Amino acid sequence: MLANIAIALIGCGALILLVSLIPIRRLLVRLPPGRVQRSWLLLMGLTVLFVIGYAVYGVFFFRRVEQDIDLIVPVIFFSGAIFVLLASTLSLQTVVDVRRVTMLEQESVTDPLTGIFNRRYMDRRLQEEFARAKDYNMPFSILLIDVDHFKELNDFYGLRAAIKSWSA
Repeated sequence: MLANIAIALIGCGALILLVSLIPIRRLLVRLPPGRVQRSWLLLMGLTVLFVIGYAVYGVFFFRRVEQDIDLIVPVIFFSGAIFVLLASTLSLQTVVDVRRVTMLEQESVTDPLTGIFNRRYMDRRLQEEFARAKDYNMPFSILLIDVDHFKELNDFYGLRAAIKSWSA
């Protein structure tokens, strides 16, 4: 009876670890190449090794389960698998959310027609640069350029862009 519980915990733990490879894989394709991606690749390899370790433990040691205390290792294996699944799923969701926020921030400070920064960006940068000049006791200057007849230019190209997006 206890041996069956132990093998069920170990088997479910191994299955949960295999399922945790799915969000890890999705995370790997979203991350840029570099140290963080290599770390997640290492975690993926370790997870595969853990699955193999669960199988080896299940094959060689499940018959030695005779008392309740012998269920400690299978319970720890099962709990560890749940932890890996939760950590990988939460990490994937965090990466997706950070990308979404970054994209929204970028959209909020750029003009969709020209792709240049808008007034919202200028206001924020002016505050940052003014604070930096004040912190370092440096002079602060601003150069503003006015484009004559910009409204006509914006109306013409804005209408063309709108028509192009409607026809697509």
